[in-house]
Amino acid sequence: MAYSRTEHIGRITLKGERLSLSSDGYCSVVRFRLAVDRDYKRGDGTVITDFFNCVAFGNLAEAISKYYKRGDTVFVVGRNMNVEWTDESNNERRRDEIVLERCELIHRSGERSNQ
Repeated sequence: MAYSRTEHIGRITLKGERLSLSSDGYCSVVRFRLAVDRDYKRGDGTVITDFFNCVAFGNLAEAISKYYKRGDTVFVVGRNMNVEWTDESNNERRRDEIVLERCELIHRSGERSNQ
């Protein structure tokens, strides 16, 4: 049996608009990119950051669209998914995404920390 699960803590860097898959708004979708800093730095001291494409559906998409903004630090849980398609120029394209099951706010952008 194979199982894909991933957990990350990072910052929302680019948030797309909420989309509705049906005319009655039954299933909403939101996509955003998550920036996750690695635990170690380059030799010159710069931080290495990885970026992950995230997608959420339904009530979770609604909540993210309504309450979260760029710069917020979030904890996400989801599964990895490969999306493949052919673009208008007939080129094969591929994107890796994290399909979210959970997204929790850890720190709101712009708030002062008590540390």
